[in-house]
Amino acid sequence: MKPSVAVADSPPAGGSAAGAAGADETNWLAQNDQVVALGLAWLERCLAGEEAGAERATWEEARQAMLASGEPAALDRLGALFSLSPFEEDVLLLALAPEVDGRFGPRYGTAQGRLSAAAVSPHLLARLLTGSERLPPQALQSLSPGGMLRRFALIELDERDLAVHAAITLPERIRLLLCGIEASDDPADLLTRPVPLVSLPDRLEASSARIAASPAVPLQIQIVGPRRSGRRGLAAAIAARLGLGCRRLTGRPSGASELAALARECVLNNCALLIEIDDTDGSDEAARNLRFLLPMPLFIVSERPVDGLEDLPVLRLPALQADERLTIWRRSLLHPAEADLASLAEHFALGPSEIDAIARRRNADPAETWSACRELGSRDLEALTTRIVPERGWDDMVLDPDVLADLQGLAGQISRRSEVHRDWGYRRILGRATGISALFAGPSGVGKTMAAEAIAKALDLDLYVIDLARVTSKYIGETEKNLSRIFSAAEAGGCVLFFDEADALFGKRSEVKDSHDRYANAEISYLLQRMENFGGLSILATNLKSHLDTAFLRRIRIIVDFPVPNASVRRRLWQRALPPTAPQYGIDWDALARQELTGGNIATIATNAAFRASAEGEAIGMSHVMAAMAAEFRKLDRDSSTLGARR
Repeated sequence: MKPSVAVADSPPAGGSAAGAAGADETNWLAQNDQVVALGLAWLERCLAGEEAGAERATWEEARQAMLASGEPAALDRLGALFSLSPFEEDVLLLALAPEVDGRFGPRYGTAQGRLSAAAVSPHLLARLLTGSERLPPQALQSLSPGGMLRRFALIELDERDLAVHAAITLPERIRLLLCGIEASDDPADLLTRPVPLVSLPDRLEASSARIAASPAVPLQIQIVGPRRSGRRGLAAAIAARLGLGCRRLTGRPSGASELAALARECVLNNCALLIEIDDTDGSDEAARNLRFLLPMPLFIVSERPVDGLEDLPVLRLPALQADERLTIWRRSLLHPAEADLASLAEHFALGPSEIDAIARRRNADPAETWSACRELGSRDLEALTTRIVPERGWDDMVLDPDVLADLQGLAGQISRRSEVHRDWGYRRILGRATGISALFAGPSGVGKTMAAEAIAKALDLDLYVIDLARVTSKYIGETEKNLSRIFSAAEAGGCVLFFDEADALFGKRSEVKDSHDRYANAEISYLLQRMENFGGLSILATNLKSHLDTAFLRRIRIIVDFPVPNASVRRRLWQRALPPTAPQYGIDWDALARQELTGGNIATIATNAAFRASAEGEAIGMSHVMAAMAAEFRKLDRDSSTLGARR
C-alpha cells in the first residue's frame, strides 16, 4: 500500500469511493515501482562503467511527474520528510538495489573485489556517485552519525569492517516503504502507544490553544502535575491543534539505534512524543537524549520538574476539581443523566482518559458506570492494603441507637457531599480540606471494622484496611512515604480507607522531649493533612482514645465512641450469634447477657460452641457455650472458674 505520512482514524468509505481509492492506490504502486525500476536501470549503467546521463534523466522525469500529480514516489516522500539531499536519496536507492534485485549483490561484490555478493559501501558510493575513490566531506557528513540517514535510522552501517568498506543496508521498515509498502516498525510499536484525544475541561482546552500557538520549533515542554490531572489529554490536544498525532513512550529504548528508530517513526507517523518520567525506570535519560534528536514536539510529563531539563518551559497543572470532572463526564457521555454525573464527579477523582474509557462502554446503565469507576479508581490500592468488598450493612449491626445514628450521619456526609460542596458553595469555604475524616474509638471487638464495612456498603464503595502498625517505620521519612503511596493510590477510587491500630502512630506527644517525638509529630501531622485533603472517607480506629493528643483530635471532623455493649445490647448480640437456623436448646439468654463481653468475643464464643456441638453430634446447648466461653476467658487472661458448666 501507499506509504502514509500520518496515522488517522476515518470512517469506512462507500463502495464506489472505496473502489476509486483502491484503483488510485494500485495506480500509485505501479508508478512507484516504475520509478524504482528506472533508478535501478540508471544504477546498472553506472556499475557497467557506461554513460548513464540519459537513464538518470529518465528516472528524475518520472519522479517529477509523480510530484506534479500530488502523489510523489516513496523516495521523494522520505526525502521531503527528512530533508534529504540528492546524494542521500541516491544512497537509499543504492542500498535498496541488492535487496529487491538479485543481480546487484554479486555486482556490488565484484566492483569491490569480493568473491561473494555484497552490500553497497562508502567506497563504492564514491566510485559510482562521484567518480572518485574518496567521498567529499559533505558526503562523509551525510554518512556520519549526525547525518540525516543515520540520525533517523534510514540506513544501517556495519562498523565491523573498515569505514570505507562498511556495508550500508536498509532497515526493513525503510526497504518496504521505498517499495510502496506501509508496515509498522516492531521496535517502535513496542516502545510507544497512541495517546487518544479525550474531552477536557475549559481550562485545559484554553491551555492547549495557547501552547499550540507557541513559536517554538520544535515545541518542547514539561507538563508537571499530579496523576489524573489531564497531563496526557492536554499533550494530545496540543498535538491535534498542530495537526499531529501523539504517542506515549511505554518502553525504555536500548541504545542509540532504538532512539533513532523512535525518532524516525515519530516523523513518519507525523506525531508528537510524550514521555512520562518515573524516577525508577530511566525515562528521564531517554527524555534528555530525545530532546536533541527529535524534530517533532516533545512533551515531558512528570509530577515534579525533571533535573537536567531546566531550560525547558514548565506548565504546572493542579488536580482536577469535581466541577471539571463533571464537565468531562458531560462531554464524554452521549446521554448523560445529570444527577448521576454529579455523584460520579464528586466521588471518583478519575482523569480524562479514564472517564473517556468508561464513557466508551456502550449502553452502560448508571449502576454499571458506577461499578466501573469503583473498580478502575481503586486498582492501584490492592498491593498496599487489604480490600474488603462490603457484605454486612446496617441491619447486621447491633449497636447503641446513638452510635448507629452517628454512623449513618457520617455516611450521609459522603452521599450528600456533591449537593453541599458544589450546590451550596461549601467547596469555596473549605478550600482543599474537603476530605471527611473520622475516628472510631473503643476496645477491641466492639464493631469498629464492621461499622466501616457497613458505611462502605451503604455508599456502594469498597473498604480498604490499612494496618498502621505495618505502615509506620523507625526510619525517618519512611512512614510519610508509605502513607503517600496509599493516599496517592486511593485518590481516584472514591473508596473508604480504614486505618487500623492508630495507636501505633498516635500518642501524647505535644510536648517534644527529643528528636523521636518531633518526627512522630511530623508523621501524625502528615497523616491528618492527607486525610483532610483526601477526596473520600478516611477512618482511624483506636483502642485507646485517651492516648491521643487533643491537638490532633481537633483536626478530625467526626469522632464516634464505641462503648462496651450493655446487657441489653449483649442479649441481642448473643441472639444474632446463635441464629435460629442453628439447632439449639436451653439457651439462657439472660445468663449469657450478664457476662461482660464485646461483640467480637461473643461471635467467637458462639462459633466455637457450634463446632463443639457439631463434633458431638448434638444441638448447641449451654454446656457447649459455657465451655467455649471458658476457653475465650483463658485466652483473654480472665478468671473462668466462676463460669461453671450448664446444660
